[in-house]
Amino acid sequence: MEIIDEIEEASLNVADLRHRKEEGELISDDEIAQMEKEIEEKAEKLEVINNEFRTGITDKFVGECYITFNTNEEMINVVDHWKLSASNRLKEDLKMNLYKFQGHLLKVERAPEPSDIFWENAGISKKEKYRRRTLTLIGTILVIAFCFWLVYLCKIQKEKVVDEFASKDNKGTADVVA
Repeated sequence: MEIIDEIEEASLNVADLRHRKEEGELISDDEIAQMEKEIEEKAEKLEVINNEFRTGITDKFVGECYITFNTNEEMINVVDHWKLSASNRLKEDLKMNLYKFQGHLLKVERAPEPSDIFWENAGISKKEKYRRRTLTLIGTILVIAFCFWLVYLCKIQKEKVVDEFASKDNKGTADVVA
């Protein structure tokens, strides 16, 4: 998270300034106080973001994370340890224990290959994905229905033209259609 990196960097800078001041460099207390104030403001901002996540106010949290392991064996051990069957997931959902994070049941599974992940869709909520898929399905059905309607109209028009020519052929007079 970017804000955490900023807080860590600012904290290191304050520690560096204090160390340099102790060694005799001319560094004002105001400069250190200003940096500490910035750290406090960023920490407050981080707390607001954390509260938004906990209460579900924000839509910034994707709800997924990807972890990289050094070895395949580590990955297999973690997935096996956290893997739950459907019935166990239901049981664990009803009680508080190790399988929950901030009140939400964890689901651990092997991630797809990075090239198979649509990264631009990573920040889209399940509700929004469902809405988009539903709209796409409705649009597809409408296009297919329109195409069937066109084919049906063409078939009816063809039958009319064939019947018209057949009736004029029987009379011996055929009009030229322009």
